[in-house]
Amino acid sequence: MCLGSSLFLKNRFGAGYKLTMVKTSKATNMVIGPYLIEKLGAEVKKISEVSSEISYQIPTTLSHRFTEFFENFDTDLPQLGVSSYGISITTLEEVFLKINADFQKENGGDVMPEDIGIDENSKELQIESKDLVEEQKEESAPVELHTSSMADNISALCAKRYHIYKRDKTGLCCEVLVPAIMVLLGCGLTKI
Repeated sequence: MCLGSSLFLKNRFGAGYKLTMVKTSKATNMVIGPYLIEKLGAEVKKISEVSSEISYQIPTTLSHRFTEFFENFDTDLPQLGVSSYGISITTLEEVFLKINADFQKENGGDVMPEDIGIDENSKELQIESKDLVEEQKEESAPVELHTSSMADNISALCAKRYHIYKRDKTGLCCEVLVPAIMVLLGCGLTKI
């Protein structure tokens, strides 16, 4: 379980930025890696190189160098064998995949959703024992299903509409009063 805004989660658990470049040839490029390490720092890591695309991971701690780097990078593209590039920040999907991978490394195997709990004092994630999970399943009351009649459904819908219209007077006016006035006006015009 992750708590926080998307920006907080990306900053806390994200891998930083992903720089993806399209190479001018499909051959392995040995120039880009050393160039990025020289211009940005040793923390830059190669993620993949497939066909004519190559990707690098840049930590967020190096983002203060981006202005100068990209000004120079744009002019150096032909010498590096790069035709175009794009940069993106870590997605929430990648953050969740990283958190799951970290749990799997720590706990040796897949982590099931019912195994994850939050310690209220430390607000850190912890794995509950399987015995406790089984006890909770046994203690939970069985769910009773209730079939409702058409009258119950109509009653519930009317109650819902009442509460909506009570809060939103313009909705009441546009959805009930204006159509009713138009019908009356139409009936009145047909008699003329």
